[in-house]
Amino acid sequence: MQGFYNFVDIFFMKKVALLRKFTAWRRKGNNNYYVFVFASVVVGFFTGLGAVILKNSVHYVHKIVHNTINDGLGHIGYFIFPFLGLILTYIYLKITKLEIRPGIPNLLYSISRNSGYMKPHNIFSSIIGSILTVGFGGPVGLESPNITTGGGIASAVARYFKLSYRQRILLLGVASAGTISAIFKAPLTGIVFALEVIMIDLTTMSILPIVLASVTASLTSFLFLGTNYLYTLDVFAIFRLKEVPYYILMGIFTGFFGLFFSTLYKKSSKIFAQIKRPFLRILPAAITIGLLVWLFPSIFAEGYAALNAAIDSDYEYLFENPILYHFQGNELALVILFLTIGFAKAFGTSITVASGGIGGFFTPILFTGANIGLFFAHFFRKLGFDFSNESSALVAMGGLIAAMLHAPLTSVFLLENLPAVIHFLCLY
Repeated sequence: MQGFYNFVDIFFMKKVALLRKFTAWRRKGNNNYYVFVFASVVVGFFTGLGAVILKNSVHYVHKIVHNTINDGLGHIGYFIFPFLGLILTYIYLKITKLEIRPGIPNLLYSISRNSGYMKPHNIFSSIIGSILTVGFGGPVGLESPNITTGGGIASAVARYFKLSYRQRILLLGVASAGTISAIFKAPLTGIVFALEVIMIDLTTMSILPIVLASVTASLTSFLFLGTNYLYTLDVFAIFRLKEVPYYILMGIFTGFFGLFFSTLYKKSSKIFAQIKRPFLRILPAAITIGLLVWLFPSIFAEGYAALNAAIDSDYEYLFENPILYHFQGNELALVILFLTIGFAKAFGTSITVASGGIGGFFTPILFTGANIGLFFAHFFRKLGFDFSNESSALVAMGGLIAAMLHAPLTSVFLLENLPAVIHFLCLY
């Protein structure tokens, strides 16, 4: 027995000695590339975990909200809950006195103005805020809060490992790649997003950490959320050369709509910024958002159920408001509602974010793109032109992402899958 105790003492003494050496080495700071690669894997895992926590939390709140609406409140609940969500977000920010910027601008600000550092509260503050805003039905997405969380995690890891300025900047790009990869379970999309939107240089130093973080985040998401994707695509449309002019026109149309969406957000931000008292800013926004969601329940929260229905050519989501029930089967009403709901989502997202709600634009862009694409296809079919609408929603989704984020490759690679990038990593 004494020999066993001696073994335990020696074992723990060695462990303590190793820990002390590691701590002393870490405090000196380092510029070791392999340490940076290891840090990227750590960031990939924790950004994936952050995405899982946020998704599950919001979906849990959604379940409670929908059960309450279906079991008691009725359709008026689509006004009450989004209104309540924005008010609760205001109270949360008022009590904590935190400043929560949108995800991508937050990362770019940290890169350009703050040497790659982000405040520690970014790890959790945007998660709580988006649970209140999106969970209660605010028509915004979760990608921006997730990117903020990922940036906060990357900044904390960079501090812990005493990484250099150059490595801190790259680690923020790594975090953004991991976040997008975890949300959409699409590693190549995450990689391209970091290179195209965050503008991380495509070098040997950056590409391997970004790939590792993307795969790690995606695998973490698969582990906890399963193999189901946020949206499903089964497109069997046959390319027809005579439809090329149609898609060119659709590209121009989505480009102008993207310009309208961006301008709408900028104008909304200016208007709300002129209102000095925060509560007077959030109250009219909450009422407006409540009315919009009440009129068009399909824009509730992220709207992935309606997005998948649009892709699958199931248009019942357009008529969820009892007022619109009797318009089902009317082709003209269908065309008008596609465009109207696209505008409603753009308007609702802009007001929510501009007034102080916590959420992002990525999912609303997809939702809006699908609906304006279907509007475009049905409009031309109504005029008698021979155009198929089998892939119009998908094409317009990609076009609107490219127009608003200036990220055409990200929109293309959003359709890729995990095995392709694992194969690439093995080749590397």
